[in-house]
Amino acid sequence: MFCPKCGAKTDPGTRFCQSCGGPLDAGRQTSPAGSGSAPAAPGSATGGAPGAAKGSGCGKVALVLAGIFVFLVVAVIGGLVYVGYRAKKKVDEVKQAYKSNDIGKMAEVLGGKAPAGSGSEKLKEAFPEFKEWPGAAGAPASGAPSGAAGNGNGGPGGELVPLRKGLTVVTAVAQYAGDYESIKEIVGVTNDSVTMNYSADNVPEPENPFAKEESPGGAKPKPGTRSVHATRRILREDLQNAREYQQNFGERMPETLPGTTAIGVSAAVLNDLKTKGETAFSYQQGGLMGALGGLLNGIGAMTDGMGGNAKDKEEMAKSKAEMEKLSKANCQLKRVGNKDAAFPVLLNNEPVELPAVRAACTSDDNTKADFYFLDDPDNPLSLAWKLGDTDRLQVVNIRYAPADENGGDGKKGGKGGSGGGGGGGASAEAQQMEEKLAKKENVKVYGIYFDFASAKIRPQSKPTLDEIAGVMRGHRDWVLRVEGHTDNVGGDAFNQGLSEQRAAAVKKTLVEDYHIPASNLTTAGYGASRPADTNETMEGRARNRRVELARQ
Repeated sequence: MFCPKCGAKTDPGTRFCQSCGGPLDAGRQTSPAGSGSAPAAPGSATGGAPGAAKGSGCGKVALVLAGIFVFLVVAVIGGLVYVGYRAKKKVDEVKQAYKSNDIGKMAEVLGGKAPAGSGSEKLKEAFPEFKEWPGAAGAPASGAPSGAAGNGNGGPGGELVPLRKGLTVVTAVAQYAGDYESIKEIVGVTNDSVTMNYSADNVPEPENPFAKEESPGGAKPKPGTRSVHATRRILREDLQNAREYQQNFGERMPETLPGTTAIGVSAAVLNDLKTKGETAFSYQQGGLMGALGGLLNGIGAMTDGMGGNAKDKEEMAKSKAEMEKLSKANCQLKRVGNKDAAFPVLLNNEPVELPAVRAACTSDDNTKADFYFLDDPDNPLSLAWKLGDTDRLQVVNIRYAPADENGGDGKKGGKGGSGGGGGGGASAEAQQMEEKLAKKENVKVYGIYFDFASAKIRPQSKPTLDEIAGVMRGHRDWVLRVEGHTDNVGGDAFNQGLSEQRAAAVKKTLVEDYHIPASNLTTAGYGASRPADTNETMEGRARNRRVELARQ
């Protein structure tokens, strides 16, 4: 044992220390380190130190890991909040540039380059004014169109332009970068829906500020234009009740857009205009607003699922909702006047006047829109419209084949035998063609369509080619001259050559596909030297682009 005072070794049983004389208390005597006489106290140098060292190491590792986790969580949340803030800011910038209707500003905001001449260009042509329809004020249209009486153009049941398979509507369209023609053809009709094919060439397109110099295939498309081919299925319910007019078409758009119409407005819209004088209405924005609407909707989707506090999320959702509305114009459409206008159009190749309801409105963003709708509740076609100062459309040619007694399409006699007129099933248009040629009158043919600035004949030309071939088979002694005519766009030399090539293309098709003797056909091209209408308007230019047949 050891003295608790001086630490000297003492003998067992001794009450006083032999070295210092201090009293020895057995309870206070200590054992040497490492002896097993007494357990080490917790936290003592002999027992507690190793355990404490072990516990302290695990705690530090846990604290470090927890700290890293908290840091990562904070960083992720902070990053999402920042990304959400930047996305919202970008949405607001794009929205402001979009409202300016300037693709140059749009390109700068999105990180591209502003193309030359990227500002919005206003159309110079005013919306047309037509004389008053001779019928009673506000009376529903019925019977054959004015100027078409007795030619069989009136549809069954009082329809002016029956909505059935084969109906083809050709429109002249002017936009911010030029004008072109579109063709809408009804290709299917069921109890549930109407299916329409849409095609157009030379559609103006803003230069893509983000595109590379060459496309992936190495081919360079014509700058600033494109071809559009799309199919749209319009639901019968929407033809009756929809109040949104979706006049834009594109390959990437859905085939069916519930709640919208496409070739015209609904019966409900027409009825409201005629009975109430106004109706709630929506349409797609024109100009760059319409062209870039889809792009902005995609950018708005960037904000979906982003982080941030409740206020940031609410602001981003609000900006996204506003952006999705930018391509759509909402307005209260009001009738202009209380009588129909006499709308001039070529119906089955004959100039007629159709009763049209005129309406106009100013949208939420202060854009004015004007419309003419066919006054026919069974098919209220959009005959003309102008959206702001950038887009205008006007129907120039409507064609359909009258149904025969057996429910056919009226074209069965087009390739008839050697008797006159190509058989009893010849259409009214073929009969008119035959009558004029018999009198050696020139026949203007508007149902032969060509690709833009090309002699390539488009598929929609087949019904008219069928009729020409049918008439020629009925008069094998006739020799016809096929004449090509153009508008004045492109220069005299170009138009002269193009008119000659188109006339030759028609002859070649009749000879090769219909087996008409080549000796019965000659060709000539007149370019823009013999206009049938003015070249000062887009609809006039459309009527000047034609083929004529002359009997020699």
